[in-house]
Amino acid sequence: MSCKLAALESPLAADNGARSAAVCASHYSLLVDMTNQMLGTNRLDERLPLALEVITSGLGYPRAMVALIDERNEELRIKSAIGFSDEVNLESIRIPIE
Repeated sequence: MSCKLAALESPLAADNGARSAAVCASHYSLLVDMTNQMLGTNRLDERLPLALEVITSGLGYPRAMVALIDERNEELRIKSAIGFSDEVNLESIRIPIE
């Protein structure tokens, strides 16, 4: 996702579609911080919440989820979510890949 697209979609973006260099710099800084935190662990179940925390708190989104491809069963599976009222049941959702 380009900084331009992220600034357009982020609730923290300025009104009337105005995007500044400061917004882009802030987004890149958050991504660098998230990457550094994620390098501290090799476990996916620890990395996903770190990424979701940056997306929700750092970029201003109220909810986020990560779905991974299960190649064996040919489906998308939600592996982690934040900000939803029933996050546990979200992880049981399977979306067929065609």
